Formats: sequence, C-alpha cells, structure tokens
Amino acid sequence: MSRDEAHADAVRKREIGRRLEMLRGVDLFTVLSEEEMNEIAERLQYAPFARGDVITKQGNIAHWLYIIMFGEAEVRYEPQHASPQLISTLRAGQFFGEMALLTGDARSATVVAKTDVECYRLDGKSFQGLLLTRPEIAEGMSRVISSRRPDLDKVREAFATQPGPAVSEQADLLSRIRRFFGLRR
Repeated sequence: MSRDEAHADAVRKREIGRRLEMLRGVDLFTVLSEEEMNEIAERLQYAPFARGDVITKQGNIAHWLYIIMFGEAEVRYEPQHASPQLISTLRAGQFFGEMALLTGDARSATVVAKTDVECYRLDGKSFQGLLLTRPEIAEGMSRVISSRRPDLDKVREAFATQPGPAVSEQADLLSRIRRFFGLRR
C-alpha cells in the first residue's frame, strides 16, 4: 500500500468513527446493531452549511434525512404573503426531514442554519432499506413526528384561510408510513 493510500484509508476510518460516534448519540438509532450502524455510517454524506443557509425548503420533494452533528438550525413555516414563522430550534444529535421522507409528502417547513451547521444526511433509498429491515424505527419516527406536528399545525392554523385537515394521531401516521414503505405490521 502506498503512503497516499495508507493516508486516505486512515482519513476514511477516522471519518467513519466520527459518524458512528454521532449515530450512537441519536436515540432513534440505538436499536441498531454495530453492523447496521457501520452500514449506515458508510452511507452518510457530510453536509456542512454556513449560518443563514437554507438546508431544506418548504414544499420541496424530500430526498434526505439530516442529522445535526454541530450547530443549530431553525425550523420555519413560510406562509404565503407573510414572514416566516419560527417553529423550533434543532441542535446537535437531533434529526430532521423525516416527515416528508417517511410519508412521501412535500417538505412541511423550511430549515435554515442558525449558526454554522455540520450535518450528515442519509438518502431516502438507504433510509427506506433501513426501515424494511428494522420496521421498529418507523415506530420511533412516528413518535417524533407526532411530538413535532402540533407545533407546525399551530403555526399553520394561525395563517390558514380555510380549515386544514385534522392532525393525525400517532397510529394513523404510523399506518401511513407503513403503507408508503410497504412495511408489515
């Protein structure tokens, strides 16, 4: 092995180690075996953002699940003809982008880097593969979505000109996720 190849291999192993350490700090992934964690770590892509960058845009199609490794990001609802409304702030160890990725709906909010942010992102196909082998992750995701949804719905209702659909309960949301991914009960 040449010196350059050895260096590249050492850098890759160090990066995979960083990814694994970050994944271990995310509650959702604690059910995974070491082998599954390694597989996910290999598939993650580094995604840095400068303060003020739009990470995801409300209304766009979802392609990624984001996990914050460093920094803070703001989740904002962008009503038509009004200024963006802050829903929440996300910090290291938290993830976002799950609502649209799991249900096939468009992004329900915009996420903007409040500070410089370092994320890892997992593509939708890899995430779907994980759900097919570990459907219990969908249950954890449905709990997270159910806890976040009321804040989004409250802001949406404040700007709604027509009544929107009723907030789905966790069981209904889990059913939609399972149906979208073809998961067994």
